[in-house]
Amino acid sequence: MAHSLMTHPLSQSTGYDELDGLLPQGGWPLAGLTEVLAETDPIDALNLLAPMFKQAQAQGKSIVLLVPPSLSYMPMLVRHGLDLRTIKIVRENEPLAELDPLTGALRDGNLAALVCLVPASAAAVQRAQRQKLNRAAKLGQLSVFLIHSHGIGEAQDAALRLFVSKRANSLQVRRITSTAHEASTLALPLQAAPLRQPWPKAAAVAELRPAQAAALPLPTEPERLPRRGWPFRHKPKPQQACTGLFKGGWTRWAA
Repeated sequence: MAHSLMTHPLSQSTGYDELDGLLPQGGWPLAGLTEVLAETDPIDALNLLAPMFKQAQAQGKSIVLLVPPSLSYMPMLVRHGLDLRTIKIVRENEPLAELDPLTGALRDGNLAALVCLVPASAAAVQRAQRQKLNRAAKLGQLSVFLIHSHGIGEAQDAALRLFVSKRANSLQVRRITSTAHEASTLALPLQAAPLRQPWPKAAAVAELRPAQAAALPLPTEPERLPRRGWPFRHKPKPQQACTGLFKGGWTRWAA
């Protein structure tokens, strides 16, 4: 369900009314780290941030995406209809090591969020790395997300922690709290279009093709071309008698 964009001054809307009601600040925290733990693939959890990406594009802001080259993130962005020109992608084997060169971009104020994806094959995220992401969030006054699929464990440096799992057409979201009380799981619709869609011109041609084929008259028997068998064999050319010097013509030359 689309959000009315009325959020807390220290947060920005997630794009889901139900999820905004679940979060303590009514949206994604600003100047803070949000840790999202995926059940299997971090790309599944990235679907949860797609509505926020669209809101940032409408406001003329950009998103920084730190991903390793092994993750296939582009189909997800295309399915959600995002403008790839507003998403700055940094592809490195160790995405968390590329925060220092982004200091200038964080201070510009043109960024809406910084998203870091850690693959399941990488080592577990350390506390020093979370602290580095927290400093980046405070420096740019924006939302910073850390998405990985490692164990839940304890993380004192994250302002918000969520557990996300993907089902057929929905995302199951649960808030991770430090208390023993388990928060209820929230089911959100997956707002993504099919990856392969027919081109409008091709669809129009496909609709007109049956009508045009039915209107054409069938050829009569005399108009049909004769069928040729397979393989096509050419008729051999008639051989001409050779009168050359070395093929029998030398007798006439000697006479």
